[in-house]
Amino acid sequence: MDRKADLGRDIKIDQVINRSLNYCINKNIGLIIYRLPGTKTIHLIASDNYEKINHNNLDQLKPGYITAPFFEALDNITYIPADLHLTCEHSGDNFILDNILSGEEIIESFLYDSEKTNSISLPSATNIISKEKDKDQFIKYVSQCIEEIGKGKFKKVVPARAKYTNLPEDFNIADLYISLEKSFPNGMINLLFTPNDGLWIGATPETLIEVKGKEIFKTMALAGTQKAQDGIALKDVLWRTKEIEEQALVSRYIINCLKKIRVREFEEEGPKSIRSGNLFHLMTEFIIDIEKINFPELGQVMLELLHPTSAVCGMPQYETEQFILEHEPINRKLFAGFMGPVNVNNDTHIFVNLRCAKIYNNHILTYAGAGVTIDSDPEKEFEETELKCQSILRHL
Repeated sequence: MDRKADLGRDIKIDQVINRSLNYCINKNIGLIIYRLPGTKTIHLIASDNYEKINHNNLDQLKPGYITAPFFEALDNITYIPADLHLTCEHSGDNFILDNILSGEEIIESFLYDSEKTNSISLPSATNIISKEKDKDQFIKYVSQCIEEIGKGKFKKVVPARAKYTNLPEDFNIADLYISLEKSFPNGMINLLFTPNDGLWIGATPETLIEVKGKEIFKTMALAGTQKAQDGIALKDVLWRTKEIEEQALVSRYIINCLKKIRVREFEEEGPKSIRSGNLFHLMTEFIIDIEKINFPELGQVMLELLHPTSAVCGMPQYETEQFILEHEPINRKLFAGFMGPVNVNNDTHIFVNLRCAKIYNNHILTYAGAGVTIDSDPEKEFEETELKCQSILRHL
């Protein structure tokens, strides 16, 4: 087969997703399929040389993809090198396989030989709890957070929950990915598999760090949530005092991190309303000229300072992280950790892993958190997590 002749031909993205996922799961190969915010290029990276690394020298890594859990993230990063890296471009409703950036010698196995392998086999979910217990458990947890805030221990805590949902009989992972991509044009759409982490899918709206060409650094403060309404311009979205203050806490947290390393030259844009699927959020973006301040390692330093941000953990950082570790009923795993491509086309894009779910044999486990302050209502915070879970579930 002339593999180069396949470049430029139409190919169905569901074929790319299902065949490559089938191949990688059956052969225990690390796989990530993703699309960056505001783009139409789908990337596929795969390797059986995935490994655990720490956060040191991320800027020296060869092109690849990293993912890390919420807890102990900086010393527990999974790195998938781009041994195979291909891209697909939109062409109307079809896709064009336009570039094999690496791994040309094995592309045939992924897109053609995989048809001969067995069907996808995923583990079954365990310890499934009822809807009633899930809600009662979270309400009590939020109430405990409010009580601790009232005692002056914290300014904000971000409790999380995980919701089990039965998968429909006709569930197709490629259909879910494509639906998320269409509904979240400004989100980071990602489908990840590693033998250690299992199969995850997500559509996160939140950039943790972005480094473009080692010249420009960006991060964002994203907080405040309400149900999106069609027909309302973003400039006309109204916010309660609680959400405004919650988002301002995240912005101050980022500014304090910059002060720690004596970076005072930055652009601050916002806060402004953005839409992410079925939700509105408040967002402020911070932009720094790396060359101007002569700080080439800024991205790596800020990753260490920012994670976990107050948007997914709370304030103060260390104390709320320990509180969550001791009191949260669930294991967050990859939820609220970070992930993204590193040194791909000289750019690094690391995101907070939000609006995500782990996929099992017959179930999907969606994760969501809520920013709790002294003014929070436990019932409303539960409703907020339901809205966030629906970001994924409404596409099943």
